[in-house]
Amino acid sequence: MAEKQYNIETNIHAIQGYLTLVFSEIVSYKLLVKGFVFRYVSNCTYCNLLHYSCILCHNNCILQHYRKIADRFYLVWSRLEISLMNCRYCEAECIKKGVYKTTQRYYCKACNKYQQAVYIYGRCTEDDTRNIIRYMNEGNSISSISRLIGLSKATVIRKIKEIAAKIVFPVINEEGKEYEIDEMQTFVGKNEPSNYRYIIYAINKSTKRVIDFSIGRRTKENLQKVINNVLKLTPVRIYTDGLSTYKTLIEPSIHKVRFSCTNHIERNNLTLRTHIKRLSRKTICFSRSIEMLQNCVAIYFRYGYL
Repeated sequence: MAEKQYNIETNIHAIQGYLTLVFSEIVSYKLLVKGFVFRYVSNCTYCNLLHYSCILCHNNCILQHYRKIADRFYLVWSRLEISLMNCRYCEAECIKKGVYKTTQRYYCKACNKYQQAVYIYGRCTEDDTRNIIRYMNEGNSISSISRLIGLSKATVIRKIKEIAAKIVFPVINEEGKEYEIDEMQTFVGKNEPSNYRYIIYAINKSTKRVIDFSIGRRTKENLQKVINNVLKLTPVRIYTDGLSTYKTLIEPSIHKVRFSCTNHIERNNLTLRTHIKRLSRKTICFSRSIEMLQNCVAIYFRYGYL
């Protein structure tokens, strides 16, 4: 919301009321509101004549300098915290409240929010949102996306969280299919065993479609979440690796352990590490929080290429 333009002609009465405060630090004088008569004290601020001469050159001295008077009056107005803009959120009147890096900040007493009249970065558009999804699914980091789009890293992270929060995965209605389940290791924070996390997910063996996924430690509870959603589809066969936990969660009649039968999901693991930068090995990119890891994986599974 841009600042309101100060109109001198319509606000002349406001100038008359506050003109005394404007020049209080410049020159001592007495102002008569109706006649604009100054007591003789010293030279005029603008025409450098004595104050009694300012009465004679009223039109040439005072009226021609309304803009300068208004500029100085604007500074006093800001010190008195008189409203100069409307709130961006509730349209209530804001007051000036502090300066951040030479930029005036405003405060809304109605909704208790701070804001600026002009922001350096423009609002993130729909095209920017689509580009964030596309660049992130093509192996770009947060910093590189920020440079390519021209938005700050904080804005990119915020948009990723907003996109992930709005994702709704389609309902899968199918029966009698074959599925593969696997877990892929990554880490959050420091690369050490205590910070290892696993992306556990299942795909349709023929269509390569992601059925469900879970991110966390490789525990029986996390594996159970994915397996239960697969069992709801009455599968004919479920292929996994040799992890012993699977034997206690899947019935032996539909469970099959063979390395060659999980080729598709193992190949998808490579695709994930290629397209999601934070999953790539031997790079400086990694996840600092489990939340961002979940958001990026969810966006890729929803809008990616699996």
